[in-house]
Amino acid sequence: MTKQTHDDNTTDLETVLANYEKEQAQKDIFRPRSPGEFRVRILPPRERGLYYVAFGMHFGLQYVSSKFGDARAVACLQKTLGQDCPMCELHGKWRYEAYGPGGRVNPHKEQLAKEIRANDRFVLNMVDLDNPQAGVQTWEMARTAHDFIRSLFKEWGDITRPGTATEPEGKVLKVTFTKKGEFLTPTAVTISARTDAIPVQDWREQRKDLEAYARRRVMSREKLLEIVANLIQGQEVPRPIRSEVPHNDEPEVVEGDDDIPAEFGPSQAASAFSAGGVSREQNEKLDEALNDPTVQALLAKIRDKKHA
Repeated sequence: MTKQTHDDNTTDLETVLANYEKEQAQKDIFRPRSPGEFRVRILPPRERGLYYVAFGMHFGLQYVSSKFGDARAVACLQKTLGQDCPMCELHGKWRYEAYGPGGRVNPHKEQLAKEIRANDRFVLNMVDLDNPQAGVQTWEMARTAHDFIRSLFKEWGDITRPGTATEPEGKVLKVTFTKKGEFLTPTAVTISARTDAIPVQDWREQRKDLEAYARRRVMSREKLLEIVANLIQGQEVPRPIRSEVPHNDEPEVVEGDDDIPAEFGPSQAASAFSAGGVSREQNEKLDEALNDPTVQALLAKIRDKKHA
């Protein structure tokens, strides 16, 4: 029997604190656990402007390479910060390799490109009227769900408005969540006949910093180039496609408008490259980044580990 040392019985304080902070953050996120209808109030912004913040995410890393079983998503630098994004460049490279030249489809590269494309995401502050004790929560959603909400402003005006002596209350939303596969997805958003005041007394102070939320998974371009290098190496070994891997609690991913159908003919190639933002220049841009000595050294280390 091996004698335990003092170090064997030492609590990993860093891990404990990290898990605690993660659990605390989850408490402030609106994420229904079962299908049904939920009554919510969307809150106005801290300052005059938009009630939401838009950003972008690259999901599906774990379906491309086994190296990303836990880090399944990273922020899109282009959609979040307006900067050049190596993940978008890799998406463009794989799309180019999947559909050109001559219009031949490479199904493997087509699937890889779809997995890592940038998804539009939106986050806003809200109160769950059926669970007001949770206080102000953030609600992150995909484009389709947010379009449901945005369409209501045209008919009902400012649905986020707090009631005052001269202004009526904003609107209560009825949000229907439906189970689709492993996920709960908003499938309908309508206006409730009831008009409830915001039931959290200090809701103004509780509103979250939405810009900070959107940037919480932003990585540096250098770090993303490292991930890109790993993805390029990892995709040499075919990974299970999304529908074959059961998993829970993944944000809703909506098919992009720029998806190219399987029936892709040579005559469509040029227009598809243009519409989808895929070009030879983009392909060359990523190749140039990957030829950086630092990235090449990293790739060499990865190859050495694979053949060790």
